[in-house]
Amino acid sequence: MSRQASEESLRLALDSAQMGTFDWDITQGTIVWSRWHYTLWNYAPHEFDGTFAGFVRRVHPQDVAGVQAAIERSMQSRRRFVHEFRVVWNDRSIHWINSVGEFQYAADGQPQRMLGTVREVTSRKRAEAERDRFFTLALDPLCIADTAGYFRRLNPAFERILGYSEAEMLGRPFLDFVHADDVAATRECMAKLDEDQMVVGFENRYLCRDGSFRWFVWNCAPFLEEGSLYASARDITEQKRAVDQLQELNRELEMRVQQRTTELHASIKELEAFSYSVSHDLRAPLRSVDSFSRIVLDDYAGVLDAEGKRLLGIVRSEAQRMGQLIDDLLSFSRFGRQAMHFTLIDMAELARELFNEMPSEVRQHVKEFHVADLPKAFGDRAMLRQVWHNLIANAVKFTRMQPQAEIRIGGASRECGHCYFVSDNGAGFDPRYAHKLFGVFQRLHADHEFEGTGVGLALVQRIIQRHGGQVQAEAKPGGGATFHFTLPAVPDYVTRPITQEK
Repeated sequence: MSRQASEESLRLALDSAQMGTFDWDITQGTIVWSRWHYTLWNYAPHEFDGTFAGFVRRVHPQDVAGVQAAIERSMQSRRRFVHEFRVVWNDRSIHWINSVGEFQYAADGQPQRMLGTVREVTSRKRAEAERDRFFTLALDPLCIADTAGYFRRLNPAFERILGYSEAEMLGRPFLDFVHADDVAATRECMAKLDEDQMVVGFENRYLCRDGSFRWFVWNCAPFLEEGSLYASARDITEQKRAVDQLQELNRELEMRVQQRTTELHASIKELEAFSYSVSHDLRAPLRSVDSFSRIVLDDYAGVLDAEGKRLLGIVRSEAQRMGQLIDDLLSFSRFGRQAMHFTLIDMAELARELFNEMPSEVRQHVKEFHVADLPKAFGDRAMLRQVWHNLIANAVKFTRMQPQAEIRIGGASRECGHCYFVSDNGAGFDPRYAHKLFGVFQRLHADHEFEGTGVGLALVQRIIQRHGGQVQAEAKPGGGATFHFTLPAVPDYVTRPITQEK
């Protein structure tokens, strides 16, 4: 290839790279530019006089001294000239230029000419300026460090958070500021960065000027410059303190729970002892009252008049009622703390079974007893049997005065779980007082109308609530009553295997 062809190929390559060339003859004081060089300076060829002064006229006034100083340093050191500066176009727009040149020297050591290239780097400089602006204004700590273990640059957030000046931190290895317990883990992260891996979410503690430590969480990545890394940190000291406080509160709560559990166990033992006392110490006097009253009625029937017999009958009846009340209270207490054993229960079959166990005269009085198809339930069979017993017995009792007694049982599966009801056409009650039905000893009818202790419905509510369900009632005086209760399809707290009821 001829010299002319080689020069043409070089010119095409430089034009493609948008690079200009220059030849500065220092001894003659002239400068020759390539075609693309004029474009970078926004000069028409006839506008440039080919002198150093003409070149300087395009350089930004604030950068002229720097360009001249860089040229002088390169001449003195005989090193390559590399410098970036701004030029101002005719439209007053500013553009950044990167210039690289080599000096040629005469035999006496004096520089004769400089050959070099220029290219525009405005986009890069603007990006760097934006990065520097973000770096300076960022509220979180940002830094550039080298793999030798020193910071190269820090933003003001470091000084604000740690209390050190930038000069103090640049002059010491950054591991000097890391908590001793975190140094090894920090070194491991540095090793990953050496392998060009990113490190995300790494935490360590940094020493403050006042001797305290603050927690940082880091995101680090290798930087564009070889041997450097870029890292951003976020101060999470307050979050760490909040977590520590929460853990301390949890420990205190666990201690309180253990203490309350111990107290609860003690209370349960006291309650069991009380229940034993009620069961044995109170039953004996009641049995004696009932027994001696019966003996008096049997052995002295000829001595007593009708009023005496009536009064002794009342004594026996009240003693028996008191015994029943004791039994109901013990049941109420027992079902509240009894362990639960879950099985799959056929609720329709259980309801029929309980009705069929009632005395024949009761069953004969109920003209219609209808049980619809009911969804099966997961629950404790003994407890739910008690629920059905109490509700059916309640319906039987309050339809006693009804010549055509009817009891209907139904249910369905819904989103909230399984729903069941027991409905009758009996005496009903005033719906304004429905909220009192499920309280212990709460009754809405007089004893001479309908007997009872006022514990049965309270027991129903306790059992249903222990299963995670709810119970409610609706009625009107003389218009019957309906009791509804719900059960979860599968209670969340069932931890034991659920077995199919046989």
